[in-house]
Amino acid sequence: MERFASLMDSTISRLLKCELVDFSLAKGLDFTHSTNLGLRNVMTVNLILGTHEVYLISFFLSFFFFFF
Repeated sequence: MERFASLMDSTISRLLKCELVDFSLAKGLDFTHSTNLGLRNVMTVNLILGTHEVYLISFFLSFFFFFF
């Protein structure tokens, strides 16, 4: 579990330093499901958000177990 926590901390710290351009994303990109580029953009954003979600869940659980 400790290795997972250190791996997530490292991943999240690197993600926080990134910008949209690092993932080939920009504010005005197409996110429609009817084009290949739009699907790729949606999948990229879902992966990034999923990583953040896993980190938030693990942070919450570690915080919860710290007090109980």
